[in-house]
Amino acid sequence: MNIHKPAQRFESFFRDMHRLIHEGKMKRLPPKDPRSAIYAAMLFGKYPDEVRATKPLSWVFQALALVGRTLRYKV
Repeated sequence: MNIHKPAQRFESFFRDMHRLIHEGKMKRLPPKDPRSAIYAAMLFGKYPDEVRATKPLSWVFQALALVGRTLRYKV
């Protein structure tokens, strides 16, 4: 159980995550396949104040998010 005060945009983050999983774009966390990793990176990048990847993953996620934007993936 997590409690976030103030809630900021956590609800939006979890709604987006649920949608990506429901649409089959993300299979699991932590992501095992490249496509899921790209979507997870883009999702984390969309909510930098709510969720952060730990180092060295932060730069990996930034690179994957760039790949996703280049491929025109939508979060």
